[in-house]
Amino acid sequence: MLIADYLLFAPRNILCCFCPVFGDRLLVAPITTPIDRRTLLGAVKAWLPAGQWVDVFTGLTYRGGRAMTLYRDLDSIPVLAPAGSIVPMVPLGDPAFGTTNPDAIELRVYAGADGEFTIAEDRDDERWAFTQVRFLDGAVHIDPVEGDIASVPPKRRFEIVLCGFTDVHGEPGPVPGSVRVVQPDVAATTGATLRIEGDLSLRANIDAGNRAFELLDTAQISFVLKDQAYRALDGSLDQVIAELTTLDLPLTLRGALIELLVANPAL
Repeated sequence: MLIADYLLFAPRNILCCFCPVFGDRLLVAPITTPIDRRTLLGAVKAWLPAGQWVDVFTGLTYRGGRAMTLYRDLDSIPVLAPAGSIVPMVPLGDPAFGTTNPDAIELRVYAGADGEFTIAEDRDDERWAFTQVRFLDGAVHIDPVEGDIASVPPKRRFEIVLCGFTDVHGEPGPVPGSVRVVQPDVAATTGATLRIEGDLSLRANIDAGNRAFELLDTAQISFVLKDQAYRALDGSLDQVIAELTTLDLPLTLRGALIELLVANPAL
C-alpha cells in the first residue's frame, strides 16, 4: 500500500493514481456551471494563490495571485499543480491492484521551483519504506529507500514526466508540452539522479493560438463567426480582448479564449 498526498480524478483513464487522499499541493476546482451545448464547455471561478501553476491535464501554465474563470470540456476538470510540485503516479498501462506496491512509478515534476516529496509504502503490515524524491539544482534525485526495504521491489522503473518546462530534452509526454524520460532498473538501495538539460524555467503558453483554433473548430457556431474570432486573435492582448467582446460569440467560448490569452501569455 502506498501513501501519498494526492488524488487525481482521471477522465478517460489519462491519469491513474494510487493515492487515497490529496493534500495541500494540488488545487482542484470542480466545474460548477452546466455544460454549454454550443461549446461543450463548463466553467468555474477560482482563486489562484500567488505563484506559478501548471494544469495537470491540459499543460496550461498560469500566473497566480488573482481570480480566474476556468473553462473545461467533459474530459477534464481544472487540477493545478504549483511550481516545484512532484506527483507520484502509476504509469498508464501499469495499474496496481490491491496492496501490491508497483514495479514502476511515474513522477510528474512541475517547473518553476525546486521541490521534494516522500513516498511511504508498506505491504498492509505497517512495515514502512520511505523514498524521498527531490527536484533540486536542475536534477531529479531519487534517494535510496529508507526503513523496511523489503516492502518495495528491489528495482523499479521510474518514468519522469517533466511538465511546464520551457525547453528540455526527452520524448513527448502524456500531457501537452510535457517531456518523458525513463530511468530503468533503479535499485532501492542506491537510488538514481537524472540531470535535466535545457531551459528549466516555467514556459509561457506560446501555443495559445493553436489551442484557440481547436476551441473554435469544435464550437457549434457559424464558420463566418469562427473566422472573425480567429482573425481577432492577431494583435496585442488588450486589442484582442476588446475585439472579442464585439463579436456575437457564446459567453463560454469568449471566456475560454480569454482564459487562454491571459493565463500566462508569452509577452
